[in-house]
Amino acid sequence: MLTDALRRTGAVLPLAIILLAAGAAVGVLSGGDAAAGLARAGAALPVTLALALGALSGGMMTGTALGLAAALHPRSLEGAAAAGLAGLGPALPGFVLAALLATTFGSGTADAALALAALALPVAASAAREARGRLAAALAGPVVLAARGRGVSARAALTRHALPPVLAALVRQTGMLGGAVLCGAAAAEVLFGLPGAGALLVQDLRRGEAAGAAATLATLAVTALLIETAGAVLADRLAPPGRLR
Repeated sequence: MLTDALRRTGAVLPLAIILLAAGAAVGVLSGGDAAAGLARAGAALPVTLALALGALSGGMMTGTALGLAAALHPRSLEGAAAAGLAGLGPALPGFVLAALLATTFGSGTADAALALAALALPVAASAAREARGRLAAALAGPVVLAARGRGVSARAALTRHALPPVLAALVRQTGMLGGAVLCGAAAAEVLFGLPGAGALLVQDLRRGEAAGAAATLATLAVTALLIETAGAVLADRLAPPGRLR
């Protein structure tokens, strides 16, 4: 796993450096202090990371649990909940849900719980849809059928052959959702008065501070890139070797 992580991180480091250098260059060309802009963005980033990673992890765990339960027991209460949740995702992206919650409970309120809920629900919807469809396909696929034909129990076939590729695909999707969740976090921070990098970016844009905006944008882009890389590394680790055990 360490080798995969080093290889993938080494592959994205040049792009990350280019993004940060571009942000610094814009700051210099606009007459601003590039180093100060990057420092401000870095100081605000933990709030955005806590919001985005909390929404990603909470949404993925909730949606995955419901989706797997729905594939195993489609007529259960979990199956109905997963089906309903899966339909909400495309209709309510995170920034729209954040706006609805802010309108209902009052914008500008520093309520991290509402911001987390707004960002996590679309992630959970996507995870429920993917988990339900992928597990249903895996259970009816040739690998599981071959394992069952060799006398492997239903539980063992599920845990050894059906679940690993499903979980690997979901982890990879988590990394790919990082950029979208970071964009939603920017809107949520503004709406709920949270002092994160997204709110800092919007603030700099409103003031016409190109140096600060460029530095923050570059920092967020690098963060999204690293989240996607981490998801790909973990997905490769979880991926099955492609043979029966």
